[in-house]
Amino acid sequence: MIKVQDLKKLYRMGTETIYALNGVNLDISRNEYVALMGPSGSGKSTLMNLLGCLDTPSSGTYQLNQTDVSKLNDDDLAEIRNKEIGFVFQTFNLLPGCPLWIMWPCHSCMPGSVVMPGWKRLDRLSPL
Repeated sequence: MIKVQDLKKLYRMGTETIYALNGVNLDISRNEYVALMGPSGSGKSTLMNLLGCLDTPSSGTYQLNQTDVSKLNDDDLAEIRNKEIGFVFQTFNLLPGCPLWIMWPCHSCMPGSVVMPGWKRLDRLSPL
């Protein structure tokens, strides 16, 4: 469950204050699907970064599964991301110059991950 109340994200550039988000309220129930849509510059990415615990709000509250994550430190946010949040990226986010047979086993090192049955076969395809 996600509950956001009066969420604000401000950026200061010299004497100017930019309001990326200015008082967002949002409730998303468990198993509910939501689409964030809007024009460029409307705050979609900023909101997604906050909901994904990649950034913290300037003010307001964000509760994820009854935990107020809006005031957590970086280590606690990393733990939330590891255990509570899944990301789907629009790009592959592969490491440049790193062959697939090296990156594939890296996924299996993540806590709670499932080792795919075919990864050993993939390892045999690597150059000697």
